[in-house]
Amino acid sequence: MGADELMLETSIDRVVVFLDGAWVFRSGRIDLSKGFQQVRAAGKDA
Repeated sequence: MGADELMLETSIDRVVVFLDGAWVFRSGRIDLSKGFQQVRAAGKDA
């Protein structure tokens, strides 16, 4: 993780299951300042 990179903690919000796969929707919240930001999303699966 770079010096200017922020980490966004996410959690699973909902899952849609299909016969050939699934969609996993995640949500999280982060405060950003004005200007260019690089954000990496990470998850906590329980």
